[in-house]
Amino acid sequence: LGWIQIDHQTADGNQFEFYRRGEWLTKERTGYDLNYGASSDHNTLALENGPPEHNEPGDYRNLLWRLGSQWIYAPSGDPQILARSLSESFVYVLGDATALYNSTYEGSLDMQHASRSLVWLKSDHIVVYDRAASRTAGRFKRFWLNLPAPAAIAGNRATMTTAAGQRLYVSTLLPADASIRSEPAEILGGDVAAHEPMNFKLRVEAPGGPRTTRFLHVLQGADPGGAAHPATLVQSTAGTAFEGAVVNNTATLFPVDLGAPFTSVTYSVPGGVTVQRITGLVPNTGYRVVTETVAGTTQVTI
Repeated sequence: LGWIQIDHQTADGNQFEFYRRGEWLTKERTGYDLNYGASSDHNTLALENGPPEHNEPGDYRNLLWRLGSQWIYAPSGDPQILARSLSESFVYVLGDATALYNSTYEGSLDMQHASRSLVWLKSDHIVVYDRAASRTAGRFKRFWLNLPAPAAIAGNRATMTTAAGQRLYVSTLLPADASIRSEPAEILGGDVAAHEPMNFKLRVEAPGGPRTTRFLHVLQGADPGGAAHPATLVQSTAGTAFEGAVVNNTATLFPVDLGAPFTSVTYSVPGGVTVQRITGLVPNTGYRVVTETVAGTTQVTI
């Protein structure tokens, strides 16, 4: 989420990559041409906007628009890192990339919000929560991951195996009716970088192009033959809306809407959960926590 008010930058706002035991499990797909700079090659969201003013077939702006990319030239403004927290056991970041998807210069201004909350549970799990909202319904919203090998899809879980046998498990918890596909990387012109290992993609799409949607993914890196850890959805039942995931006995929750004032939140997690992390609260502020055991689960009210 670096500043972008200069040309020849890539549309990589809110990109993340995962390197484990000498191999990239996922990273950007690098090359030379405008499609390699597009968001679909950078492990971030692709969000369909209104058509740009310069939209002739073959023009780079037409290509970026068709891909749902952030704007490489003349976005409406810089992105922002809104929060971050680092410790020996986790890393948390919150980034707002809304301005990158809009362009005042091109008159393409339909995106209302695009943000990503990400928690890396060291060392093998990543929980990613994406918020996307447009002013107009019927425009696609997609989550992309670049992969070194095709993924096998079973229900809401994608499994990719690297050349060395490591596994990447990707569990899609939101949207509940997501369309999940593994496909070869597209070549739309130009040259992919020499020795670029990312030749496949995982596409997760919100069906029907809803005006607003949330994506929630849990990634897990594993040794050859290593099993996937179950990942389950957690949603609040009262108070300010929060959503998140439980994986490896850890619950991680995120505010559904960044602008919603916090009053309280109530949610439940399985009894075996030993760590709970609630993002989006105000630093250096006191909170009261009440827990109760209900039918084998722990109900928490903050």
